[in-house]
Amino acid sequence: MKHAFSSAKADGGDATLVKPSDWNAFHIFDVQAVSTNTTLTTAHDIVEVTTGSSTITLTLPTAVGIKGKPYTLKKVDSGTGSVLIDGAGTETIEGLLNYSLVNQWQYVEIYSDNANWKIKGNN
Repeated sequence: MKHAFSSAKADGGDATLVKPSDWNAFHIFDVQAVSTNTTLTTAHDIVEVTTGSSTITLTLPTAVGIKGKPYTLKKVDSGTGSVLIDGAGTETIEGLLNYSLVNQWQYVEIYSDNANWKIKGNN
């Protein structure tokens, strides 16, 4: 996720330190389309998956050290394949080792609690 800054102001007496002018400005999320097994990084935000007739695995990075990092993961095609979301190692998603998306337009929003993954929302 990137913040869209409209301008910047010097921070006190040190002109090399800059703070954003408006934290309430909209945010630009990275949207990536994938159709193969993919290991996510912190650069991913929204991932739209086309499965066809295959199972596509999205492997999450370790939740440790990225507390609050969100992902929105969505199956966008009507193919018979599914999206398998897999935690790193033994990390879980709401207590499960993996989570599946099987229907077109099905999505899950997850975030790191610094140890595992929690579901923020889904359909």
